[in-house]
Amino acid sequence: FGVNMTHIESRLKTFTRTSPTFHIDFEGQRTDEKVQKLLEHLRSTCISVNVMDERPVPWFPINIRDLNLTRDTLDAGTGLINEDHPGFHDKAYRSRRNELAALAHGYEHGQPLPLVKYNQQEIDTWGVVYSKLKERHAQFACKEMNAIMPEMEKHCGYAANNIPQLRDISDFLQQRTGFTLRPVQGLL
Repeated sequence: FGVNMTHIESRLKTFTRTSPTFHIDFEGQRTDEKVQKLLEHLRSTCISVNVMDERPVPWFPINIRDLNLTRDTLDAGTGLINEDHPGFHDKAYRSRRNELAALAHGYEHGQPLPLVKYNQQEIDTWGVVYSKLKERHAQFACKEMNAIMPEMEKHCGYAANNIPQLRDISDFLQQRTGFTLRPVQGLL
């Protein structure tokens, strides 16, 4: 039909349907001859075809370097926390949080991921949480998690006495999956 599909999502069933549903974005307008022929064909082969109004997308990253332009969009680049956050009135916590946010804010694609120098209190807290969770992995974690954790301990530095660096985790993930990580300064 000569219509370029730009996005497709499928759902096996929804609250209103027991059969598969597909949401498809494509280039073109309803009035385009090619789009009309495509819709006519879909209507002849599908139970139902609904055409939604165009959704405006003002900007979307096309290249991984475009993510550098999003640093200030999550929370205006401030790493702010709300007044109801437990650490809101803790000056030391906020200072440390700002240090970590500054590392993330300064990162640009292509640079080595920044290394964080964790203090002993952070390492001790990590150790308590890590040890408690590790005790529960066999019972509660999925088989994939249990299978990969020894590798992550070996190659990423996961341990009760060591907080793994984002750089090591990203390198490991890239080798295993092709995915990489990047630091962010606020909550996603």
